[in-house]
Amino acid sequence: MPRAGNTLLGSLLNQSDNIKVTANSVVSELVHRILTLQEFPQYQEFPDYTGVHNAAKQAFFSYYKHYGCKHVLDRGAWGTKANLHYLRELKLNTKFLILYRPVFECLASTLKIMNVEESRKEEMCNSLLRRERNLGVAIWSIENILNSKEKYKIITYDELIKSPKETIFKILKFLNVPEYKIKTKNFDQFSIQNIEYNDPIPEWHHIRTNNIKKNPYDYLSLIPDKIIEKYEKTHIMFDNLIKSKNG
Repeated sequence: MPRAGNTLLGSLLNQSDNIKVTANSVVSELVHRILTLQEFPQYQEFPDYTGVHNAAKQAFFSYYKHYGCKHVLDRGAWGTKANLHYLRELKLNTKFLILYRPVFECLASTLKIMNVEESRKEEMCNSLLRRERNLGVAIWSIENILNSKEKYKIITYDELIKSPKETIFKILKFLNVPEYKIKTKNFDQFSIQNIEYNDPIPEWHHIRTNNIKKNPYDYLSLIPDKIIEKYEKTHIMFDNLIKSKNG
């Protein structure tokens, strides 16, 4: 989920030589484009199913080959029905790490960091929660994963903030990755192979590296009453689903 600690999680896990967490990834789109080649006339005239699937599988491994590690956590909406179908079709042994933060907190954090004017907040919230937008697609993807037979681990934003080392060790155990010495103070900003985010809003992926803590402010006060009323049921139902599956 956006604004749920993804960049912090990546900065902590990327301290390991055995695993890397990607930035917002294009790999799911890359796989989609390769597999949709099957709709091209050239393919239909000579349907080399194995060739296209070999290329799609290699997209995972080739794209991150220069990372030089055994494990990669690809950050993307892999839980959409189309993407889950692709993963099953390619017969990849995948695991899903779900980073969860309550919907209204994600909304409020987005409004705050984007400094959205009061008159535009309602429009912005409705947009963010559409199924094709980042928060909406995250909710939809997570619901699909939780209601499937996929292997997943839920990590809440609060537990990552309160107990970062214990949370990282929990993730490493789930992914069968060796433990390492984790720095939770004075660690580096998110980067891989000296590549950093180049955001139009510099604060979007900038984290406090000297002290991990949650910003103390009233989240609901930032969200228009109409939005709270409209999406309260979604907020509660999704939170209850997470709690029921986070055993």
